[in-house]
Amino acid sequence: MSRRALCLLLLGGLLPTFTLGQVDPEDYPEMLERSMETRKLSPKPDMFSESYRTRGRGVSFGVGFRRLDFTFNDGQTRTFGDSTANGIGFHISYVEPKRTLEYERQISPVSISKEIQYQGKNYNSLEVIQNNVWYWWATPLSSRWWSHYGSGFQFAQIRPIAEDQTKTYVDESSLVFGGGLGWFAVPSLLLSYRFTLSFHLSTIGISEHDPILPRSQVHTIYFDYFYAL
Repeated sequence: MSRRALCLLLLGGLLPTFTLGQVDPEDYPEMLERSMETRKLSPKPDMFSESYRTRGRGVSFGVGFRRLDFTFNDGQTRTFGDSTANGIGFHISYVEPKRTLEYERQISPVSISKEIQYQGKNYNSLEVIQNNVWYWWATPLSSRWWSHYGSGFQFAQIRPIAEDQTKTYVDESSLVFGGGLGWFAVPSLLLSYRFTLSFHLSTIGISEHDPILPRSQVHTIYFDYFYAL
């Protein structure tokens, strides 16, 4: 081994000793603690912490598939359970932590096995368009589960369809009440179930209009996206 290599080896071994020798032994515990702190990993963020439970302020929109229970003017209730044939529901909502203002639109083409009468004419098919304005109250049950309930007003357009008659819409107004449960798959995606019940104004003595659809029940599974503002 050459003299130069031997000198470098000795210098490399002694240099740390000289450096440590300049540190006060009383500072060793503090230096060790600082070293351990720099190696600590940041905790993994909890997507369903309190900040996500409250959601904050934002806009939500979603589409849903329904089961319909319509009570017509003959007093009979018909159930339409084929969610793929019943059309879809759509809503857009302004969301605050514990309340929501919402516009919902439900379009339901239905065929009736037993004809109904309206103004002296028989119909076996209807198109029901229900436009709902809702005010919802929301309550967090856990980090992922929410409950909601609310009320609102419904403006419906109903088109009785018959082969030999002109297709015209009949306007009807109702009060609506509802409630349901929601589950957050992730903080911005919500799967919810909603049950709503509408009563035409004539059924509670507010209007004297003879409605085609005095009452309706709608069960909806919604897929929602929440966008924070």
